[in-house]
Amino acid sequence: MTSWRDAASPQVQADLDGLLQPALGFAQQCLQERGEFYPYAVILSMSGEQEMFMAEVPSEQRQAPSVIDAITRDLAGQRDSYRAVAVVADVRIQDASDAIRVTLEHREGHVLAVLLPYSRRKFSGGYVFAELRGSTATPSVW
Repeated sequence: MTSWRDAASPQVQADLDGLLQPALGFAQQCLQERGEFYPYAVILSMSGEQEMFMAEVPSEQRQAPSVIDAITRDLAGQRDSYRAVAVVADVRIQDASDAIRVTLEHREGHVLAVLLPYSRRKFSGGYVFAELRGSTATPSVW
């Protein structure tokens, strides 16, 4: 079975690997502290700097699909300033469980969707995170 890494340059691999941990880490932290998170992005500038990015959306439009659309639209409009982006959202997956979805996209054309399923502990609080799942995805920024 071939991997996306087989076709990706070492720079692309490093860029996407470098975005995944902060993207997942912030979502996990928000879940542990607040029990939820709104969609956001982590961007990698052309100079290699990482930044968090949230779209400005009117309060009546703060449902996740609207926020994700706004983030994607804003990122696409500024894509010449970025090497790579990670868009993060809380999603429901096929087996009726929740997951953190990170869509990683690189200017060189590589796009991945990574899912981190999770569940809330019934008695002790907090969250249990399952194994990461990954697949290719459709580009939305480049």
